[in-house]
Amino acid sequence: MSLKKDGNNLLYKIALITSPSDNPFNIGPKIFPVHIIVNLQKGTTIIMMYLLMIYFNNYSKGAYIYLSLHGSYGLIWFLKDITFPDKSMHVKTCFLPAGALFTLLLLYWCMGFEMMLGWGIQEPSNGRIFVCFFLYSFGLILMLCTDLQKYLILQYKKGLITNYFLATNRNTNYLGEIMIYFSFALIVGRLECYLLLIFVWMTFFVGRIYLKEKSLQKKEGFDVYKKNSYIILFKFFDSHLINGIIYAFIIALLFYIVKYF
Repeated sequence: MSLKKDGNNLLYKIALITSPSDNPFNIGPKIFPVHIIVNLQKGTTIIMMYLLMIYFNNYSKGAYIYLSLHGSYGLIWFLKDITFPDKSMHVKTCFLPAGALFTLLLLYWCMGFEMMLGWGIQEPSNGRIFVCFFLYSFGLILMLCTDLQKYLILQYKKGLITNYFLATNRNTNYLGEIMIYFSFALIVGRLECYLLLIFVWMTFFVGRIYLKEKSLQKKEGFDVYKKNSYIILFKFFDSHLINGIIYAFIIALLFYIVKYF
C-alpha cells in the first residue's frame, strides 16, 4: 500500500517508518527482500536459543519451555511463509530499513538471552506454564488461520474480508502475535521483556495496523464492518461494557492462575 501525506499525524509518521515501500530512509537500491530478513531471524531462533543453553550451561525447566515455545514458533512461521506467504512481506527494501528491521527482530532474542543467562524464572509454577501454553496455542491458531483465510480468499476474490476469523476482529493475526510473544515474556518473567514488547507493539504493530485501517476504509462495506468489529479484539456483543467485563474477567483469571498456582 502506498501512503499519502497525512499531515503531522503521529500514526502516519510511525506507519512511514514501518512501511518497506514508503520508508523515508529508503535511500539506495531496494535489494533486500523483507520476508528473507524476517525468516532468517525467526527460522534460526531455535538454533540460537539452544546454543545459548549450551553456552550458559542452563538446562532448567524454564529454559526448555522457552526453547520449545519460541523455537517452534520460528519454524512454524518459516513454514507458513513457504506455504501461504503474506504478499506485503514479499517486497524489497533498502539497506537502512532492512538493517532497522533486522535489529528490531533481534531484540526479541533478548528475552531468550535473559532466560538462558539465568535471569528469568528457571522453575516456573504450573499455573504460569499453563497460561503460557494457553496463550501460545490460541495465539498461534489465530495468527495461522487468519493468514491462511486471507491468503485463500484473496486468490479468488479481492476486497473486504468480513467473515470467519475476521468477522468481529479486524486484526486477528496481530492479536495472535501479541498473545504468542506475551507467552514468551511471561515464561521469562522479567520486566524488561514486557517493556520490550510494549515498545514493539506501540511502534511496529501500531504502524502496520494503521496502514491496514487506511486501506480498509477505501473498500465498500467498511462502515458496516467497523460497527460489527473491534480493531484488535473480538466484539462478542454489541455492548462495549459487556465486552469490557468479559475481557477484564479473562485477564484477571489468567493473572490469578499465574500468581497462585
